[in-house]
Amino acid sequence: MKPEERSEMNRLCLLIQNEKNPSLFDRYVRELNELLDKKSVRIHPSDEPDPSARRRIELWLQMPESERIADNVLSFYGRLVTEHPELIPAGPGDPYEKVRGELASYIRG
Repeated sequence: MKPEERSEMNRLCLLIQNEKNPSLFDRYVRELNELLDKKSVRIHPSDEPDPSARRRIELWLQMPESERIADNVLSFYGRLVTEHPELIPAGPGDPYEKVRGELASYIRG
């Protein structure tokens, strides 16, 4: 891990260990999972999603955490269509469903 990531991981682990408020606990766990997902992608390059999928996930994670909810996936997809048409998945199947599936583990509660 990068030093700043290790520091953040340690901070989050301490917060998780001591947190009594369920909402804050869930928030810290999500933040830790996002941090660990980034590490996982770096150390498992063969498991890495295609570059377009990775970019879609990056754009989703750039949104404020409070906006990363299921109700906002459709508007996020609309933003991709208008601002980043090159990131719309090609091939068979519904491109919206593909994007929604990619984001599933990054959607807040």
